Amino acid sequence: MEVKIDAIITSAISVLGVIISVMVSVMITRQQNKVELEKITRQLEQAYAKSLFDKRLETYPQLYYLLSSYSKTIQYNQQNVKNLLELRDAIDNWNSQYSLFFTGSTGKLSGTFRGYLRTILAEGPKSKIRDEDWKNIRRILYHFEKSIRSEIGVSTIEPVSRVEGIEEVYKFIDERIQEIENFSKK
Repeated sequence: MEVKIDAIITSAISVLGVIISVMVSVMITRQQNKVELEKITRQLEQAYAKSLFDKRLETYPQLYYLLSSYSKTIQYNQQNVKNLLELRDAIDNWNSQYSLFFTGSTGKLSGTFRGYLRTILAEGPKSKIRDEDWKNIRRILYHFEKSIRSEIGVSTIEPVSRVEGIEEVYKFIDERIQEIENFSKK
C-alpha cells in the first residue's frame, strides 16, 4: 500500500507542478499581452495625435490669416459693416470645413464669436456697429488667434536662443513711436 500512496503523492505533486506551471505561464502570457496591447494603444494614440496635429498645421494658418488680417483692418481704422460681413462669411466657411479639428475650448470660442457676429450683424449691410463693438471684436480676435496658436504649439515652444540685442530694438521702436506721438501733439 505504501508504494501506491507514494506513487499517488508523486503523481499529485507532478500534476500540481504542471497546473502551477500552466497557471504561471497563462499569467505571464496575459501580462505580456496586456503590456503589448497598451503599447499598441499608445502607438495608435500617438499616430492619431500626430495626424490631428498635422491637419491643424495644414488648416489653421488659413483661419489665422483671416483673424489677424481683420484685426489689422480694425487697427488701421478701415473696418466697416461690409468687410465685417465678409469676415463672418469667410470664418463660417472655414468653420464648416475644419472646425472638427478644434479643441473644446477653441470650438466654444469660435461658436460664441460667430454668435456675437450674428447678433451685431443681424440687419445685414444696414447693421449699426458701435465703437465699443469694434473694440470687442478686436479683443475677441486676439484671443481667438492666441487659442489656435496654442493648439499648434506656436506660443508654447520657445526659440532655441534669443536674438541678441532684441530688447534694444524694442526700446528703440517704442522711443520712435513716442517721438512721433509727441511731435503730432504739438
